[in-house]
Amino acid sequence: MDRFLALVKISLSSSIRFLEKKINHREWLNLKVCLLTEQTDRFLFSNNQLLPILQTEKLSNQSKQQEKMKIGIIGLNHKTGSLKLRESLAKASERCFSLTRPSQHAFVLLSTCNRTEIYFHSSCLSSTHSYILALLREEMEEEEFDQKLYSWFDKDCFLHLALVTSGLDSAIVGETEIQHQVKEAYAQAQKEGPLPHELHYLFQKSLKIGKESRGLFSPQSHLAMPDLKQAILNAGMKEDLPPHRSRLLFVGASSINNEMIPWFKKRGFKEIALSNRSNDKGSAMADKYSLAYLPWEELECWREFDWVVFSTKAKQALLSSRDMQEVTLRKRLIFDLSVPRNVDPALHGVKGIRLFNIDELQQSLAGRKEKMARELEFAETFILHAIERSFGLFKRGLYRSELTPTAVY
Repeated sequence: MDRFLALVKISLSSSIRFLEKKINHREWLNLKVCLLTEQTDRFLFSNNQLLPILQTEKLSNQSKQQEKMKIGIIGLNHKTGSLKLRESLAKASERCFSLTRPSQHAFVLLSTCNRTEIYFHSSCLSSTHSYILALLREEMEEEEFDQKLYSWFDKDCFLHLALVTSGLDSAIVGETEIQHQVKEAYAQAQKEGPLPHELHYLFQKSLKIGKESRGLFSPQSHLAMPDLKQAILNAGMKEDLPPHRSRLLFVGASSINNEMIPWFKKRGFKEIALSNRSNDKGSAMADKYSLAYLPWEELECWREFDWVVFSTKAKQALLSSRDMQEVTLRKRLIFDLSVPRNVDPALHGVKGIRLFNIDELQQSLAGRKEKMARELEFAETFILHAIERSFGLFKRGLYRSELTPTAVY
């Protein structure tokens, strides 16, 4: 038996490398989910991943008899759709799913600059899936947009959300903002009406797993990695508008701006100001960081600033080419981090304006994933184990003791 296991280890170590090249990343993750369960300490390979090969067939047969979570997702992200398509889907989803919830369906809408995803539960997933697509087709102008969408169900849906909350599925891999955005989406869905325990379990467990997985990143290496703040600063420096000669305006009291403001305050700007649609909330945030406050009704004074960072929700563009009636030679940098966009893309062609969108900034950080490869592998393996355990608890009916009234992660 020992000799047989040794031969299995030798043959499979090379086969696994072959499989990694021949199948896509999600199929590879599913394979590891299947293998990373039960008696994993019996099989140790050179890449430090534990694979219970002899259990695979047994687990496959067992999974066919076990209860499903009856959860699903339809979504579009930075990997599958352009900025324009993501913008259109975000607007359509806001109209379809943020204000009403039919009694026979339960939804959680997650909409960020990189993704729009509808998580759902129903007694018949295929019917609800078709229902969501039908609603989106009525709202979307783009033909064949649905070919860019992805869908996952049950454990695959669980795994996807855990990878999202951990930052492993982000354009800026390992970023922390997505954790807060998922939490906000979950909280908003609860305000709109009661959610079934399946969705409570999905979001609470995924938020917890995402938070725990971040502990696997080395603080020193993570802090040294370039992020969105650094991408904005680098872009400004290349445009010959250094901080000490510039005035900076943040538009929106969003969580992204809340994270960036303290960092930019240390970069020596002449002045930093904030403007927000809710003046009470905006003034409180400005006081918190000792910033000047620009009332929302005076937003047209953005022209007085050299750098303007937009990160707020708006049903239509806050700035358009119509707002630029004055021809100016003074250079201004506008960073639009929102989807749907806060700034009309046509503004990029206006003399003196340099407009950066979220995709352009994120592309400048493409090397981040390679630099964090080892830590990301550890985090991914941890998530696979955690999902297997949490999914198993649910199927055995032990999930109720794991739920809390509200998710505080």
